[in-house]
Amino acid sequence: MTLSKLFSRLTVLAVAMMVSACAPILAGRDAAPLAVAPESAVILPANANLDQIAALAVINNRELRALRAQEGVANAQVFAAGLLPDPTVSFGADFPLNATGAVTGVSGSLGMDLLALMRRPHEQAAAEAARDAIRDDIVWAEWLTAEQARLLAVRIDRLRTLQELTGRLRVLTQDQLQRALSAAGRGDLPGSGLESYRLAAADAIDRNQAVELRLSAAEFALNRLLDQPPGRVIRFAVDQGDGAEPADPALLFTHARETRIDLQALRAGLNRQDDIIAASLLARYPIPVIDIHAARDTGNLTSVGPGLSFTLPLWNRGQGETAIARATRVQLDAEYQARVTGLEADIYAAADALRIARSQRDQTRSMIAPLTGQAEASAVAAARGDISNSAALATRVTLLDRQISEVELALAAEEYRIALEVLTGSALEGLQ
Repeated sequence: MTLSKLFSRLTVLAVAMMVSACAPILAGRDAAPLAVAPESAVILPANANLDQIAALAVINNRELRALRAQEGVANAQVFAAGLLPDPTVSFGADFPLNATGAVTGVSGSLGMDLLALMRRPHEQAAAEAARDAIRDDIVWAEWLTAEQARLLAVRIDRLRTLQELTGRLRVLTQDQLQRALSAAGRGDLPGSGLESYRLAAADAIDRNQAVELRLSAAEFALNRLLDQPPGRVIRFAVDQGDGAEPADPALLFTHARETRIDLQALRAGLNRQDDIIAASLLARYPIPVIDIHAARDTGNLTSVGPGLSFTLPLWNRGQGETAIARATRVQLDAEYQARVTGLEADIYAAADALRIARSQRDQTRSMIAPLTGQAEASAVAAARGDISNSAALATRVTLLDRQISEVELALAAEEYRIALEVLTGSALEGLQ
């Protein structure tokens, strides 16, 4: 085995192991954020599949690396919230100036803030909920990135096919136009009849150029997502099948509402806010700071005893902090309800759009087989001289136009299917 072949097999094996590690994320299921070293960057093998592309997007994407760093801050906040409040220590001295036989008076105390101690469980629970919400946000961002990589890969695959088809259509319509110009020069075709050929040729050029621009944008976007060099051409294999038929939209919505990671993060935010409200309500009560103090006065009399101090909750009573916490909870609840309501409408819309796109694609596909037979028969007839080359060319142009439409509709169906997966938060295959 040559060194290059060995390296290629090792690279494919490494990517396969990463795909396995990313499987829970790529399937849209609950998972911890992927732990990746900030400096890591993996190069795709020569021919990758969609799972490998999605895995590499999750591993290499720089925005995700920055997002994962937030978990370290959240863990530090949980650690800080769980620390016990430090005791307070005070010390004082009185120096007699004109008394005979007096000694220096000293005093000291050791105290503990009970309010800080009572707030600790609520603040710790709030910090843990905030950390869990950040973890959910990271997993959700990883899922969206993986699906975006799949979408771009499918789009690039279909656009490469469209670029080839529209390029052939461009050549055929130019050939048609040249034949029409020659016929007009011979007087076989009136000048007014050239306009339709010119329009067809111009339309084919526009379609080919539009596909070229879309393809270039998609390739640059995928390279950026995978942290690859901008000019690199990525080759991959895309399954041309439709996949399983999506489940009923009502079932998809119910599943998404219960399991989507971002909705879980919002619910964790609501729980966190409840703990913040509970902590703020403690300011209503005169919870004391207790201490033990010892002293010796200037007359050499020593004493020891407890001390107690507290803030009288007459005017403030923590009302401002409580009002802010409650208003924030109302805001979070409104955001959660709005997202759930919008989610239901989006799932039904995407499912219906997918159904329509597949139906239109199937209708267009059903036209291609007869047109293919006609184009082949026309080519044979033109070769025998039974029909003109222009007539045979027109049939080929019609066939190419239908093939282009079929690929466009297939791309639209794929995009709607991935959109439905994004909205559901899970792979559709597991929801039948």
